[in-house]
Amino acid sequence: MKFTLSPRRIVQVLSLAVLCLTVASVAGQILKYFLGRPTIYGFVPLFNVDEEANFPTWYQSTTLLLCSILLATIQLSKRDGDRYVFHWRVMSLIFLWLSIDEATLIRDHSEAILERAFNPGGFFYYAWVIPAIPLVFIFMLAYLRFLFNLPAKTRRLFLIAGSLFVGGALGMELIGGRYREFHGYENMTYIMITHVEEVLEMIGVVVFIYALTLYMISPAKEVIVSVSWTEIGHEEPESETHSNETESHRQFVTGPR
Repeated sequence: MKFTLSPRRIVQVLSLAVLCLTVASVAGQILKYFLGRPTIYGFVPLFNVDEEANFPTWYQSTTLLLCSILLATIQLSKRDGDRYVFHWRVMSLIFLWLSIDEATLIRDHSEAILERAFNPGGFFYYAWVIPAIPLVFIFMLAYLRFLFNLPAKTRRLFLIAGSLFVGGALGMELIGGRYREFHGYENMTYIMITHVEEVLEMIGVVVFIYALTLYMISPAKEVIVSVSWTEIGHEEPESETHSNETESHRQFVTGPR
């Protein structure tokens, strides 16, 4: 049995998921603030992209974990001594951490400690952005050579994905924090700010997954997955042709080493 996975199909499925989650979340907030229906049998909080422990959280945690797996796969495919193996490994660990954080709310639990340390306010209403900003700049500086060593298309997609994700996670968080301090959070303006933030993050992850899958299979256009089985006691000897074909299915090209 064979089936194919192409980067374009993956992006189409993930983009549809982002669209559905966004529409459901916005619809829920309209029901809450304009029609006075704050729950609708749990529908509103279950699909609110700014809530935790619901469908959007599960989706984001899963896609971040997928990024970590793809990065680890690329890292493992590199030859020993490749100068950028460490960079791929670190990125895999970063996305693993982001996935865990999304699922377990570690960042939210650390807010109290950071608030005592920094006494935040205004654009820095959410204290976690204070250490996050210099960490992002350090990451950018550490990855400049790595970035310019990538194929041109992969590099462009990485930059787009990073801009969308950081623009949402940090940029909109700064704006949302300042607005919340002066106007509160139980209003549609703040809700729309948080929705833009979450949607930018989700789109950024989709673009990043697209970039990684393209990098993994280039110059091919799709991944061919082959699944086979034989009944016990009726296993046939594997021919040389079949062996070569199977081996080719296991390999992918990861660009310049």
